[in-house]
Parts: sequence; structure tokens; C-alpha cells
Amino acid sequence: MRIRYEVVALRTGLAFVFLYTAVVGFMDPGAYIKWIPGFMLESLPVGVVPFLVSFFIFEAVLAIWLLWGKWGMAASTISALLLFVITFLNLNAFGVLFRNVGLIAAAVALAFIESKGHR
Repeated sequence: MRIRYEVVALRTGLAFVFLYTAVVGFMDPGAYIKWIPGFMLESLPVGVVPFLVSFFIFEAVLAIWLLWGKWGMAASTISALLLFVITFLNLNAFGVLFRNVGLIAAAVALAFIESKGHR
């Protein structure tokens, strides 16, 4: 079995981003409240901290899924969509979030590679 180093690099890089955010978020969930748009804060069915903790769990699971490599096209597509939504909902902070454009492109590239069945 041939190792596809480009796939490993893309998976690892994306997984790091999601896992880092999850770990830091668990330590201080309040620091991430500013990234939730007002209309979402008003419509949350639970408190903001339980919502954020759930979101950080989702990000950690997504990171593990990316590293696992099974159903890689789905994991990378969800990664791209998540990063896009975070960026789009926070366009007022694009000066900070502009890096997400590169991450979105990496996730899309990984999705294309995975769609061709490369491992």
C-alpha cells in the first residue's frame, strides 16, 4: 500500500485546526462567544456554554474522523462547509478569519482527492 503524503498532510493539517480549537475551547468556552452571531445566540435552545461544549465535541470528533481516514470525502466536505459557515457568519472579522479561505481550499482539495478513491 502506497502512502499518499499529500493526503496525510492535508488530513493532519485540518485535524490539527479542529482539535486545537476544541481543546482551547474546553479550557475557556467563554472566549468563543464572540464568534457566535447575535441571531444565533438569541435562538439557541440551550445556554451558550452547553452549545459551545457540544460544538467543541463535534470539532474533536471531526478531527479524529479526518485522521482516521474512513469516508474521507464526507469528512473533508463537512470540514469545508463548517469553515465556510464560520467565516461567512463572521465576515465582520474577516481580517482575522481570512486564513480560513486557505483551510477551506485545503478541505476541498482533500475532498477531490478522496472522491477519486486515493488513500
